Amino acid sequence: IISLIFFGGTIGKLTPGYWSGQVLYEIYFIDRDFWIFNLLRANFEPETLRDISTYYSRMIILAESACALLWLLPSKIAGGVAMTVLLGIVVFSNEQLLSVMFCLVGLTIVALHDPKPVSVASPATT
Repeated sequence: IISLIFFGGTIGKLTPGYWSGQVLYEIYFIDRDFWIFNLLRANFEPETLRDISTYYSRMIILAESACALLWLLPSKIAGGVAMTVLLGIVVFSNEQLLSVMFCLVGLTIVALHDPKPVSVASPATT
């Protein structure tokens, strides 16, 4: 389920605006009041911020693309990677995304669960 959500996010971002970084530049880099964007604006010129937004946007697209393939990994590893990426999105983009990501992180906890094998009793013979 989480892989499909990442796949959908990837497909939605495969646009010239996201690949160029323009979308994220306009949404986050110009005036979003969030620690990382405030730090970047304080330390870099607008031209450099545009370049950073391009790399930031491409990194997001590539990370989501890689996470779309998590279903190929063992569930515990995939769950750990997904949880790390989802929480990283909150830490490096917007704390208000936690309300959405919390449900997805809950789904990843299921992948971390290691159920005990259930023994199947053989049918009684008469």
